[in-house]
Amino acid sequence: MLARDSSAAAIAAAGFLQMVRILDDEVLRQQYFDWAETILISLSTPEADGGYLSQGTTFDSLITQGTYTFPGTHKGLAWGDFYFIQAMQRYWGTGLLLNRT
Repeated sequence: MLARDSSAAAIAAAGFLQMVRILDDEVLRQQYFDWAETILISLSTPEADGGYLSQGTTFDSLITQGTYTFPGTHKGLAWGDFYFIQAMQRYWGTGLLLNRT
């Protein structure tokens, strides 16, 4: 079984989008943006549809399947939610969405 951690994914997405903000190379900026977008699509898809968004679950967090020990139970984690929100704010603020068709 492949171990997954939604909080690590949220942290990575936020970091990728920070790279979009500081890099000058347009090709690299687009690559980091695409990686972040792929992660954010998965994180913002409801768990019932194979994603990590807690919509329709009993979780008290925004995203599910976070873990701070391995192997361990998957939970909603405060830092996962924090970085998910940060990544979404950066995502909407990049300006790259304007170029999407």
